[in-house]
Amino acid sequence: MRSCQMMRSVLYMTGMAKMVLEVLLWAWGTLPIHYLFSSFFDMDIGNRGARNMAADGEDLIYNLVLTFKEAVFGVEKEIEVSRLDSCTTCDGSGAKPGTKASTCITCGGQGQVVSSSRTPLGVFQQVPARVDSSSRLRVRSEGNTGRRGGVPGDLFVVIEVLPDPVLKRDDTNILYTCKISYVDAILGTTVKVPTVDGLADLKIPAGVQPGTTLVMAKKGVPLLNKGNMRGDQLVRVQVEIPRQLSDEERKLVEELANLKKTETFNGRR
Repeated sequence: MRSCQMMRSVLYMTGMAKMVLEVLLWAWGTLPIHYLFSSFFDMDIGNRGARNMAADGEDLIYNLVLTFKEAVFGVEKEIEVSRLDSCTTCDGSGAKPGTKASTCITCGGQGQVVSSSRTPLGVFQQVPARVDSSSRLRVRSEGNTGRRGGVPGDLFVVIEVLPDPVLKRDDTNILYTCKISYVDAILGTTVKVPTVDGLADLKIPAGVQPGTTLVMAKKGVPLLNKGNMRGDQLVRVQVEIPRQLSDEERKLVEELANLKKTETFNGRR
């Protein structure tokens, strides 16, 4: 009778030591939270059958940062994800090879071990052209491996697009504001403006009005599954009026004003 009580005490202390160890591992970030709860459930004799049941793997989330240009044209990325994989020692069963009762030393009977894997995102090569910040991309079966033969979870990639200093995006169009002088607005000019393809020439017609929008065809975002079709870049013209003029500039502007007054007067006669 006494030997049975001692045996129960030893088993209880062993279970407590295992639970304390797993609490420490979870606190250090090396053991998933469900391992911790499994230790508490292991203390309940009535739940022993549930411990041997298959369980689906958890989904994982990975934050992927893209530049503005990468989001426009699409990009092929390779990321490294830490996840729970099947234990190669017990092949995910949780028991030593050739046995059913002995606990696997490698994984502690969980059937899973922490591993790092590189996941190619080439399947997303065309998708980022139409995604924006907070978009979620799904990679099936790339999450945590299921326990004891359970279905693996999925990997969800959350996109964050870094803003461009001067270019904005409106669906498939690119927006840009071009500042020109009042002289260039009167006479017309050609300026270089930034695009997602690099610098490009933009012809400003003579007499352009402030707030006019000029269209640079096919300089926008590629249309998904539309071959070489693209949106446009819309350039809003902003005319800068100088706050101060030199004496010579003021003289010329006054002469121009007098000329316009004369033309107006003659036109009314």
